[in-house]
Amino acid sequence: MKVGIIGGGVIAVRHIQAYRTIEDVEGIVLADLAPDFPARAELQATPNAQAVTDHRAILDDGEVEVVSICLPHDLHEPVAVEALQAGKHVITEKPIALTVDQADNMIAEAKRAGRRLFVIMNLVFAPYYLRARELLRSGQMGRPFLAVFHITGSELPRMNDPDSWKGTKERAGGGAMIDTGYHAVYMLLDLFGRPERVSAHARRLIVEPANKMDDNTVATLDFPNGVLATVIVSYSETNIPWSERRYLYCTDASAEISDDTIEPLRIWRDGQITERHDWPHAEHPHPYSIRVCIEHYLDCIETGADPMVDARHARDTLATLLALYEASDTGRTVSFGC
Repeated sequence: MKVGIIGGGVIAVRHIQAYRTIEDVEGIVLADLAPDFPARAELQATPNAQAVTDHRAILDDGEVEVVSICLPHDLHEPVAVEALQAGKHVITEKPIALTVDQADNMIAEAKRAGRRLFVIMNLVFAPYYLRARELLRSGQMGRPFLAVFHITGSELPRMNDPDSWKGTKERAGGGAMIDTGYHAVYMLLDLFGRPERVSAHARRLIVEPANKMDDNTVATLDFPNGVLATVIVSYSETNIPWSERRYLYCTDASAEISDDTIEPLRIWRDGQITERHDWPHAEHPHPYSIRVCIEHYLDCIETGADPMVDARHARDTLATLLALYEASDTGRTVSFGC
């Protein structure tokens, strides 16, 4: 198949790298207005790839079957709808949209068009996460009661640039929480279902421009099955390298999950590590999981199979994040149904 990529920013590099390794992909067309877009070098190093300046050239290309949307968050919904109406299957970056109504419109449009809509939720495809989920769901870890997810690192250059869309309410829908916290929330929903109530403190503590939102957020999610979860996201940590740590605490065992190449998963029982997982792949877990995610979605298009995580899961994740921002703004715990 031939694929199109709309948007040439940093994340588009990952999509190019993924498509380049998939045997069934015979050509890539990327659309971006900027003459020096970040993905240009990657595109030039890719056989059977070309660049255009108008995304409508991709939508008008009858050979393009699948479109990746790698644009700022506010453009996900309008461009996805446009692509679906043009008869393309759509794989969009997270978050699915800025509002639940927009997400519902995208899902409805995919149904009307008879095309597939997917959202990149790549970290659920990481092998170490899948192993931890298998142990949890099979009951081998006992009853889960607490989950703690930490994501810390620096996004200060873009967050401190008032002209960058990153972290703005209008274009990004929020700051650190909706941008990177999205990963933590879709993983928690995959493990425990939808929360009953949430609370949060989303603050701009270090970032200077007044048009930017949270650079640090602490959130709590209360799940109906007796699991309490916390998510901490920082975009202003400059001393320790980027770190993503997840802890699942259960009655019979606990899990440490990290996006590292050294022991990304460790299972603990009675004070001893009973299971360790190394990282056997040449790629870092992040680009690896994006590639596997895209491969899975393309396979679903080819076979008609249901994806492991679908657009409604992405929509429920967005609803949870918007409830967290509401909780932060009002200072109240928010109860809601997705």
